[in-house]
Amino acid sequence: MAKLCRHRIKLFKGPGDTPLQVLGTFKANLSYKNMDILETFYVIKGQQQPVLSGHACSELNLIARLNSLTVETLDFRTEFPHLFSGLSKLQQTHQIKLRSDAQPVSIFTPREIIHPLMGKVKVEINRKLADDVISPVIEPTNGFQVSL
Repeated sequence: MAKLCRHRIKLFKGPGDTPLQVLGTFKANLSYKNMDILETFYVIKGQQQPVLSGHACSELNLIARLNSLTVETLDFRTEFPHLFSGLSKLQQTHQIKLRSDAQPVSIFTPREIIHPLMGKVKVEINRKLADDVISPVIEPTNGFQVSL
């Protein structure tokens, strides 16, 4: 029979940082199937059931640690091709209502388009106008006026 030794660590904590009163420790050989290990046991006041550490469970092959993960990725583009092709438009007009105390926020200051890109930008704007993606705005609307 193993002899109970004095515990040297001052404080052990349980669930919820509850202090545990360790009465002592002892070492014992554990065997399971063809595995033998030497393990330190902690005797705790008021503990009714013995608890085997995760390390001991792994050493005895009671639990398996798998360091792999299989992830099944779904291909929504293949399953729903109509959602990921072309451009869709809402069938009816929708109105977005803002709170009466909403304040417009400018994230950045608009800058001029540099001359070498001007032609490409005009072509893209005309394409989006023709596809009815955007519509021209002649003057600022109420929600988007920027006060300088």
